[in-house]
Amino acid sequence: MTPGSVPIPARGLSCSTAIPLAVTTEAEGIAKEDAWIAENYPGATKAARKQTACNGSTIDQLDLDTANGRQVSLFFDNSGWTAKPK
Repeated sequence: MTPGSVPIPARGLSCSTAIPLAVTTEAEGIAKEDAWIAENYPGATKAARKQTACNGSTIDQLDLDTANGRQVSLFFDNSGWTAKPK
């Protein structure tokens, strides 16, 4: 990082940086999640998927096994196509 630069938090690695999905159906949401993962984590495989609540929105948490052997959890804001969490 160069002096004076501002660090940008990694997108999707926490609930507060969840990747927003501008979709209205579950099928669209899953397709967008898969496309984002393929572009940003090529060769990764999904190990688990669950829904959780975060700041009043429904969030998808996807646990991945990356192509280089790391495990990472990604968070996607899918509140456009899911009901509000209780």
